[in-house]
Amino acid sequence: ENYFISWFSRPGVLYHSLCIGVTIGSAIQVIQFVMPAVCLCAWVMGRSMTLYFRAYETVCLFLGVICVASVLQGGTTNWLVGVFMIIVYLMIAAGFCFHEKESLSTDEEQTRPLS
Repeated sequence: ENYFISWFSRPGVLYHSLCIGVTIGSAIQVIQFVMPAVCLCAWVMGRSMTLYFRAYETVCLFLGVICVASVLQGGTTNWLVGVFMIIVYLMIAAGFCFHEKESLSTDEEQTRPLS
């Protein structure tokens, strides 16, 4: 997939919309299959993992969707759009690094006292 995108997005080749479609399609596949599969695996292993997002995670997801939609609405891309997307990614990553950790776990190993 990465090779395909690199090959068709080089200068002089007019397949930029195909590259964007492949990238967005890959992200949608991850959201639709991998996240529920990981939750099911965690359930089988006896760990708690839900798809419950708090306000901060929801706002970050909404910001990401708005940024991708604005890039797709433009119809053309250049290096500045790529820099814009990388900066948004870094802002969200930095926000999660400094975001207050919330305890959502109800696993036995998290609630039992250490002895």
